[in-house]
This record gives sequence, structure tokens and C-alpha cells, in this order.
Amino acid sequence: MGTKTLDGLVRRLLESFDHGAVITDPVRLRTYECDGLTHHRATPGVVVLPETAEQIAAVVRACNEYGVPFVARGAGTG
Repeated sequence: MGTKTLDGLVRRLLESFDHGAVITDPVRLRTYECDGLTHHRATPGVVVLPETAEQIAAVVRACNEYGVPFVARGAGTG
């Protein structure tokens, strides 16, 4: 995934969500680099905190449009 692709996705997400719901700060992203299984770590390029089913669908559509894979996360316990 290229930087331009991720940058475009982030711009799209910021247009659709409150800025507090779109996390791009590297320090804050580390919170989401693993769940309860800490042996497998990967820092995400962006984290989105949707609140409705419609917002979830919008995130999935945007990721698909930009060719960016996504991982759904629940409580982060494994």
C-alpha cells in the first residue's frame, strides 16, 4: 500500500467522520498494533472508531475504493 493511497483514504475518512474518530497519531496507533495475542504486532496506518452500522459500511466502502485492507477489531482481547 502506497503512501498516496493511505493519504487519500485518510482524507476521505476525515471528510466523513469527526476528527476524533479517525486516529493517525503514531503514538495513539500503537494501542491498536495487537490484541491479547501480543506476539503478532503490526501498527495500523489509520484507525477509525465508527459508532453506527452505516459508518462501518462507509469505512469498508472507502477501504475498498482505495484498495486498503482493513481489520475489524472488537475489545482487543484476542
